[in-house]
Amino acid sequence: MNELTVEVDITYEELESILQKNNFKIKEIYDINDIYFVQKNKKIDITNTLLLREIIIDNNKKCFLEHKIKKINNKKEIEKQNNILCKIENIKEAKRFLESFDYIEKIKLHDHLIVYKNEKLEFAVQIVNDKHIYIELEEKGQNKKYKNLEEIKNEFLKLNINIKENNFFVSKLEIALKEEN
Repeated sequence: MNELTVEVDITYEELESILQKNNFKIKEIYDINDIYFVQKNKKIDITNTLLLREIIIDNNKKCFLEHKIKKINNKKEIEKQNNILCKIENIKEAKRFLESFDYIEKIKLHDHLIVYKNEKLEFAVQIVNDKHIYIELEEKGQNKKYKNLEEIKNEFLKLNINIKENNFFVSKLEIALKEEN
């Protein structure tokens, strides 16, 4: 599953106005809490991460242990990615389990997601740690069949949403790590 992720360079209110003008409607709203782990004495690698994920939809929680694997080219674009999910019952117990293998908590991200949809596009607006606003467009979630990510990107560009650094492969984790240091 391939995706594009951008960081917007406008307020949520400005973004919402643009989306309304382009006939976007809210499809769903939910929250994700991620805790990224790394082995003790190792640096976190954004191409290969381990995290505990809690998804909260209408006060219902689902918890997972997730292994994310990304292949990134020399332009820092995601060429391919995959993930492996393992459903878990209890975040605290899973955290204790990882710590028993010398994994330590590295960073936490809280995403408030609002999924928007119109006749051409569907994407998630992600408000991360009440600080950054990202838009994530996944190949599989589109209403229209696109041949590749480039076509989705071109359709998105028609919305004229200001994005930071014209970067379509932003890593929320990488930005959070830079801010932490």
